[in-house]
Amino acid sequence: MVHEYTQRNVYPKGKLVRFAALTVTALSLSILSHGNTTYAADTTATVSSDSSSVTDSTNSSNTYVLQNSNNKTTDANSTSQKTASATKVVSVQKATDSNSTATSSVAQSEVSSANQVTSADSSSSNSGENSSSASGTNSTSADTNATSNSNKNSASDSSEASSSSDITVANKDSDGQSTTENTTPADSTSSSASSAAVTDSEDSSTEASSTSSAKTSSAASDAFNAAKAAVAANASADSLRSTKKVVADGLHTENGATYYYKNGVKQSGQQTVNGVTYYFNPATQQMRTNYFLVNNGNTYYFDNSGHEYIDKFYSNWGHLYYFGTNGARYTKQFYNNWGKTYYFGELGIRYTNQFYSNWGHMYYFGGDGARYTKQFYNNWGHTYYFGEKGVRYTNQFYSNWGHMYYFGGNGARYTNQFYNNWGHTYYFGTGGVRYTNQFYSNWGNLYYFGSNGALVTNRTLKVSRKTYYTNSKGIIYALTLGAENINQYANGAPNGCEAAASLEALHLLGYAKNYNYAAFLKTMPIATNGNPNNGFGGSPYNNSWGWPAIFHGPLTNWLRKFDAGVKDITGASLQTLLNYVKSGRSVVTYVTIHLATPVWQSASFGNAVSNNHAVCLDGYNQVTKQVHLSDPIDGVYWVSESKFLNAYNAVKGAVVI
Repeated sequence: MVHEYTQRNVYPKGKLVRFAALTVTALSLSILSHGNTTYAADTTATVSSDSSSVTDSTNSSNTYVLQNSNNKTTDANSTSQKTASATKVVSVQKATDSNSTATSSVAQSEVSSANQVTSADSSSSNSGENSSSASGTNSTSADTNATSNSNKNSASDSSEASSSSDITVANKDSDGQSTTENTTPADSTSSSASSAAVTDSEDSSTEASSTSSAKTSSAASDAFNAAKAAVAANASADSLRSTKKVVADGLHTENGATYYYKNGVKQSGQQTVNGVTYYFNPATQQMRTNYFLVNNGNTYYFDNSGHEYIDKFYSNWGHLYYFGTNGARYTKQFYNNWGKTYYFGELGIRYTNQFYSNWGHMYYFGGDGARYTKQFYNNWGHTYYFGEKGVRYTNQFYSNWGHMYYFGGNGARYTNQFYNNWGHTYYFGTGGVRYTNQFYSNWGNLYYFGSNGALVTNRTLKVSRKTYYTNSKGIIYALTLGAENINQYANGAPNGCEAAASLEALHLLGYAKNYNYAAFLKTMPIATNGNPNNGFGGSPYNNSWGWPAIFHGPLTNWLRKFDAGVKDITGASLQTLLNYVKSGRSVVTYVTIHLATPVWQSASFGNAVSNNHAVCLDGYNQVTKQVHLSDPIDGVYWVSESKFLNAYNAVKGAVVI
């Protein structure tokens, strides 16, 4: 019996070790895929130090225990239960790692072989029993037949399987409680038959069993060590996974660079964090600072803190830029704020001291960048005006301060220039003011621009007391200043022609208004020595003494008491006289009575014209070559220049008022 026990113990032990190694390997592979696959069943393999038992515990519906047992009591249905158990072991192995198909297949093959041996052993012990079990398998009957007809090796394998540790199957009943079924011989006859078969084959199989057991033990040891290393590696990986920190959402600084995490992943591109937009390099995921981003034709700027410029000005390179409410830089755009308008050009640069042309108009942006609106601009010796919407006036009139201005085709204001339109001529003088009801003198001619600013042509104008005559070119070719006429005889002063002509001229310009002729005569200086070079050399009322006249020198001094602008122009030419008249100033000229030929006479002060007379020259006509006179004796009339000069040239005495 001792020998029998030894033989029966050695061979089953090898089989069980091999089975345990394969089981551990399968479980290890399952553990390695722990991070990606959920176990079909949580399995723990325990190998005892003497390799006498291997326990496979599972949280599935069944618990399988393989152990070396000497129990002699066997359930009548042990063969069916063992067959089912072996089959379930294969199922567990398959479920352990669904992602390791090839590896599982190898393990299943080995386990299946062990199951077949177990099944055969069970069949030998229970050949007489009903092969039907809870699993509905018929493998027991087939194994029983195989046992009785096997060759020597088959008998040895059957004996080893039969002599191996009995399989105890712990099943959960319908209530979830574990029940244990022990395999026992159905009767002594079946047991004896099995024992006899084993005994006959023991001697012949001993050597083969020992060799196989040694190989199996070595393979199991290698498999066990590999599985152990795999389990350790997986445990290390699990440890790393469990200790790995989960980075919170938000901005984080790592090695001097700033990143943005979202769901534990570094983000890139434009990202908004707490209402602030940042930009993260797509290649490095690092935050960009002091950075211009060009995207979809727009330019964006992120400052030294990485903040995107929104509705903000940016100054650099001597220029000013603006980034709008969407962060995009203004380019070829107007910007309105503070009641002013600004423009940002081609490269986003704000226009400063620059003209801008668009929509057929010209605009100007000043030193502060603001568009000129209802403002004058002076440059290059010209003046420009930008109106209500900043549009420069071009070929337009502008009215203000009671004046009219005109801005030409280049936008420059007309200054000292004529402007022709609508069949009329206009003139804009110094300061650009249009002439209105004004005289204009140039090229030796006098012009007049009426109430509408247009040059008066081919008309006779009455302006106050003055009368003007214009030709087709607007040249005033004739005029009369409208001096009043004071008759010296009518006022009892037959010698008072100088006083009468002078008062006519003074009244014409608004001087000595409070003096009539009689009162004015009383202010005239009298030369007691009768010399007309010192004052009036006698009496204006009669010829009782002296030389009844006052010459140009003392006359000028007397009249300056009423008009400081009085000037002695004795010896002046006719043209000089007429130019004064054109300017609106009349001239007291020394001629002869009725413009007769001068009569010279010797006197105490020297030679003098005895028929001397004074008149007020207040008009001319360039076309007819006439002059207009207000004569204190003969009244108001036109006379030819030649007749006037015949009388004037005797002494050429003249005083302009």
